[in-house]
Amino acid sequence: MYRCFEAGALASGCELSITPESEPYSDLRTDQRSLELYVQHAESLGRNFNALPEQGS
Repeated sequence: MYRCFEAGALASGCELSITPESEPYSDLRTDQRSLELYVQHAESLGRNFNALPEQGS
């Protein structure tokens, strides 16, 4: 993602400074409903999935 912003800054003659607010993926959580919707729509387009693992709390 950084490269996209760097390219935009370079193309427009601007300077870019990026300061991360946290460690990458430090608070990555799976949203069960979003996962179910993704699988449903992907399967409607012909994508096949193995059985999904159960998510703990």
